[in-house]
Amino acid sequence: MQIDPSNACGIYAFVNHELSRVYIGQTLTTFTRRWRSHIQDLNTGRHVNVDLTEDWMALGPSVFQFSILRAFQPNLGKLGVRYPMNDLEFYYIYTSESWLYNTVQPRSYYRPEPALWKFLDPYRL
Repeated sequence: MQIDPSNACGIYAFVNHELSRVYIGQTLTTFTRRWRSHIQDLNTGRHVNVDLTEDWMALGPSVFQFSILRAFQPNLGKLGVRYPMNDLEFYYIYTSESWLYNTVQPRSYYRPEPALWKFLDPYRL
């Protein structure tokens, strides 16, 4: 099934293929809107992630690619799903074996409950 990023939200990865480094994030609007925001902030040097910005400026956008990890219908924010989405994002960060750009490493403070692991496990990459 092909996912239309302009009509879906969820968890995504922003991958630097040259360094094999990954930023994992979430959006409650659409992937397209969030990705445009990242690119605008990176191009202007205003992105909150310093390492990501430095690599973007040094290596250029051609080494980066957005990937959808888990998609949902758009505008979930209106349905009050921020906390389950946070759990899902943390799950992907926590279980990732990649070198992450994410500055908050859930490994240090976040341990999903066993029930959450059971629920999320089918979505693991």
